[in-house]
Amino acid sequence: MANILCLAYQPLEALAGSLSAGDLHVVVLGEPFVGIIHPCKIYNILAVGVPFLYIGPQPSHVTDLMASLPEPQSHARVAHGDTAATVQFIRAAALDSEHRRGQFEAVAVQFSQSRLLKAHVELLEHVAAE
Repeated sequence: MANILCLAYQPLEALAGSLSAGDLHVVVLGEPFVGIIHPCKIYNILAVGVPFLYIGPQPSHVTDLMASLPEPQSHARVAHGDTAATVQFIRAAALDSEHRRGQFEAVAVQFSQSRLLKAHVELLEHVAAE
């Protein structure tokens, strides 16, 4: 397909350009990996604010994040093998010329390293004090 580009591994210095260039991102998580693997690229996708399609099980950490997002039409979850739902979402995303860049800003801040690090430290201090 001429309108799909799959890139090989990108060096860290080129990552920002690669992430912001995509009109739609895909996050995939295999059924046996829930609770073991965490697809951390979701945070970069949220920071860039482009639509994404999650192909994987529910519940998962990705679906937990998706529940907190402001505009559900910008993202979707489909089960492995659900080709019809996958095609439907990709077509809808292609028709949406406003990619809502920046809509996830609040979510990106909510899950930022500085905020999460502080929350983890506070939790550890609380547990240690008991």
